[in-house]
Formats: sequence, C-alpha cells, structure tokens
Amino acid sequence: NGPGEMGDALVAVSLGSGRLAVGLSAGGFHTCALLDDHSVKCWGYNGRGQLGLGDAQDRGDDGGEMGDALPAVGLGAGRTVLSLSRGFSDDTCAVLDDASLKCWGDNSYGQLGLGDSQYRGDDAGELGSALPAVDLGLGRSPVAVATESTRPPHDRSTSQTQSRPHHRGGVISPVVESRRPWDNRVNSGGWVGRQSGSTSA
Repeated sequence: NGPGEMGDALVAVSLGSGRLAVGLSAGGFHTCALLDDHSVKCWGYNGRGQLGLGDAQDRGDDGGEMGDALPAVGLGAGRTVLSLSRGFSDDTCAVLDDASLKCWGDNSYGQLGLGDSQYRGDDAGELGSALPAVDLGLGRSPVAVATESTRPPHDRSTSQTQSRPHHRGGVISPVVESRRPWDNRVNSGGWVGRQSGSTSA
C-alpha cells in the first residue's frame, strides 16, 4: 500500500528448502500452497484449525515460522494432494491421490462434510489418518474441489479472489486470481506469509 514495496522489493514466501509452489489458494485470512512434492502448507489465521497443524496458533506473523519451520498438513500416511481450496469460512479442503476428499478447519455449519459441527485441525490427533474422508456416496469420488471464494460482506478491505482449475504436469491445482494479496491492512494474521512490517519471509 506504499511506493517501493513491489517488484524486486517484494520478498518471496519461503516454503522450505528446495520447495516450489505449483498451486495456490489465497484470500480471507489464511493461505495454502500446493508444493512440488504434492504436500500442502498453510499460513495465516488459525483460530479454527484451518492451517491443519493440530493447534490454533497463527503462522507467518512472527519470525521463524515459515520455510522449513512450517510443517506440511498431515493427511494420512503416504497420501499426497492433487487439488486444494480454502474458504472465507476458515475451512480448507483437498483432493488426495487416492481419490478421497478431506476437509479441516471451521465446521460450524457442517461444511467439512463429516456429519457433525466439530472443528478439525485445532487440536492434536485430529488430522492424518484420524481425519475421515468426506463420504460422497457409493462409487463416487471427487475430481475437483471449490470452497467459497468471495469476500465476506462485513469486510470490504479483504482480497477478492476467484479460483479456477489449472492443469500442470498431470496435477489439477487451483490458480487464484487475487486483487490485493500484498495489502498490509489485511496481513494482521500473517496470511501474506511474512511478518507485518518485515522485509524477510
């Protein structure tokens, strides 16, 4: 929101040694990236466990929380992610390599599809193999996932985003068109991936 902050001055988000992002779902108050090893890392606001880290601690708003220090979301032994999407209602969903769908975070209205309204991911022991896949019906499997991608009506300062599927190397990953992901006014939870006012990832 000021001169001299973009271009070479804008620091890349660190996602770990040798890791590259091949997909992104950003907006609201948290951000998730699909990495080149088909893992997922999320950062920003985490009050409902939407980062998938087994706690409710925000990530990216303090030094030393990104890069190798940021854990990948555990979705089960040997499982990798093909597609992901996060919503403004603080939930995140992923299509896995075994054609299952897993969702975590806010579940106030049953949006995780698990038959209850209990948050998932804000406490230890709720993710990985303990996180059930969404039951879509006998013989049914997901081919893509989309969550709410419009800015909340009560907050006109947040980024407006839209997701569209993008094929890259046989992987379906969302490409997000975001109007203002760099705006410091919406970075209080660290969702841009760097501490507010900091010049390092």
